[in-house]
Amino acid sequence: MGVRVEGEPPYPTTKEELDNYCSNFIQSLRSHLGNRLISVHLCGSWARREAHPPESDTDLMVVIDKVDEHTSNALRQVWKDTDIGCANVVDLVEIKAEPTELMAMMSDCHTVLFGSDPFPMPSKERYAQNLADVASTIGLNARCQDYYNWESSERSTSNLKYLNGKVLKWALRNLVAMRTGNMPVTYRDLKEQLKDTDEGELLNWTENVSDDDYATTEKRLAIARRFSLFAEKWLKESASARSSAN
Repeated sequence: MGVRVEGEPPYPTTKEELDNYCSNFIQSLRSHLGNRLISVHLCGSWARREAHPPESDTDLMVVIDKVDEHTSNALRQVWKDTDIGCANVVDLVEIKAEPTELMAMMSDCHTVLFGSDPFPMPSKERYAQNLADVASTIGLNARCQDYYNWESSERSTSNLKYLNGKVLKWALRNLVAMRTGNMPVTYRDLKEQLKDTDEGELLNWTENVSDDDYATTEKRLAIARRFSLFAEKWLKESASARSSAN
């Protein structure tokens, strides 16, 4: 689900609107950047065919050869000329450096709308690193919920729901990718890959969790401790996978 920025133009709500939105954006990019435009990618829920408009945003990635005065001026003009909301812009220098957050983002399902894909094919080691990063986030947050006795029930519930949303599913998708070498494209793919596993049971639980499951301190602690145990398990499996790769 996309987080809206105040004043941001509306996102597409149908596949037809999405196609027009992306086509107009690419046309303007090509007009202003010329051969300095390397590629344009559609990421996120639309690329996974799991968008739920109007809540879903449109995740676009623009790759240029280099960020400099010319390309920056050109991109400013693109945003003046179009009704495009947010889009990430990176250059080949940044891709070559392989920063963790960017590589994690592009190891997820994405569709090349224009140009050729400059991103390296994700390896099992990359998926293992992604898993380690998100498992650490889950573990750290879960332990905070477990140890702090001063946090309000509202804040504790909000934090646990945050973990139980995109964060947990991102961990599970990278877990499957690390084990198999292929990132599950859809939620259905993820469920099928985790069938008859502890993680599959966890995923099923997330589908049925209700506000009542967060209603008392004891229930919230049980959820936090469960998340913490899974995070520890995934960190160990990630470390083993990265050690084997080396």
